[in-house]
Amino acid sequence: MASRSTLHFKPPLTIIITYGLKSWLECLCRAILIEGPRQIPEFIAAYCDELLEFREREKLQRYRDHTPKTC
Repeated sequence: MASRSTLHFKPPLTIIITYGLKSWLECLCRAILIEGPRQIPEFIAAYCDELLEFREREKLQRYRDHTPKTC
């Protein structure tokens, strides 16, 4: 019989991440591989700035699209 000290049950490691983080990381890694920047931290900062600008433009565009037009 095996002693209790040799029997170890290790549950699978589960990591809970924020919604959207996985896809953001995938897109960021893809952009880094495609662009091949020399300074990755600066590239990530610029990438995030562009994403934030895009989000604001889209938010404004959606607002304009749903605003009733007056005569």
